[in-house]
Amino acid sequence: MAPRILIIGATGFIGSHLLREFENLKTPIRVMARSTSKVITSEITTEVVFGDLDKKESLKDCLEGIESIYYLAHAMGDDSNDFVAQEIAQAQNLSNYLLPSQKVIYLSGIIPDEELSDHLKARENVGKVLISSKANTVEFRASIVIGDGSASFEIVRAIINKLPVIVSADWSKAKCQPIALKNVLEYLMAASDKKFSLKNSIYNIAGTDSIMYEELLTRYASYKKFYRPNIFIPKFPKEVALEVLKYVAMEHYQVGSRLLESIEHETILEDDKAQNEFNIKLLSLEESFNELDDTSSSVYQIGDFFESNITKELPQYLVGESIQIFIPLINKSLEQFLSTKAPVLKSINFSIEDLLSNESYDLRIPKVGHFKFTYNKAKSGLHLVIKPEYFFQSLGISILKKILS
Repeated sequence: MAPRILIIGATGFIGSHLLREFENLKTPIRVMARSTSKVITSEITTEVVFGDLDKKESLKDCLEGIESIYYLAHAMGDDSNDFVAQEIAQAQNLSNYLLPSQKVIYLSGIIPDEELSDHLKARENVGKVLISSKANTVEFRASIVIGDGSASFEIVRAIINKLPVIVSADWSKAKCQPIALKNVLEYLMAASDKKFSLKNSIYNIAGTDSIMYEELLTRYASYKKFYRPNIFIPKFPKEVALEVLKYVAMEHYQVGSRLLESIEHETILEDDKAQNEFNIKLLSLEESFNELDDTSSSVYQIGDFFESNITKELPQYLVGESIQIFIPLINKSLEQFLSTKAPVLKSINFSIEDLLSNESYDLRIPKVGHFKFTYNKAKSGLHLVIKPEYFFQSLGISILKKILS
């Protein structure tokens, strides 16, 4: 049987999972890719053809005999200087060949009613191009997708697995409504067979939990049972966050830098249209985490982060300045004070015994900084000198207070 469904973007996150779902059902599928060797399939029901959205002459034959087209391509990961214009041009190239008998199913992002980032501008304008074509268009607009391979979620996973603290800022207070990959695929597949009353339909889709972006980090850390203090710095620069991203998730840096531009936009549901028209059982955030394959990342503990090395010189504005702090023991002996902090301090190889015996102790934590603890018997307190490695001064103080408070 000849394929009636075409997937554009089957080498990407959503597209590759969607292809697996159709293959599991033995549904004949045509996949269009500009690098056909990157399409992972061994099913005889899957036909792989060459097509490049930047070359409209390569698209016509790909659409022959097709009834439903999944449009899951984007150019955020390309080296284009203007990926917004590129994505619009790509959608227009496809639209030139679309027919009234065809249906386009497009996955976008929830579009807030405000000035948009380049990422969301591209998503919105691609949708407008497809809706203005001759084909029937079904556009799903999703919040953050929780799934293995989702760039936005893999950044969350890398931060929690590889950094000892969570740094939040004013720009991380906007709300999002994460949706499980399983639910996204269910919506996409249901749209292929569903009869729609209107020529074009737009649905916002999301999971059951409406949370702040920073909560997504803390909820995932809690789910993994990782101790990750949340340090709030209101004006923490996005530029610094991007520098840190280079070290924890370099493979997602280019896409991540464009996604970070959108983090101040709220991406939450404001209507029940999708839930009313589709029979989809939405997963909670906890249930979405349960769907993940966390077997590899679950063994990455905080010690692994400390043992790794920085391989390139840090930008000057990330290098910390020395800080001196005195911590009074307030009617506690040094032994009593340290006993309450022992679990945290031991997790970073802090030698309580050396401090008790020598009254001074030096500790260096790679990627965090150099600490010198001195016990002042006369003043009954600890004198600390900290030289942060790349956290600037206010963050260094906040981390120290979080550990010792």
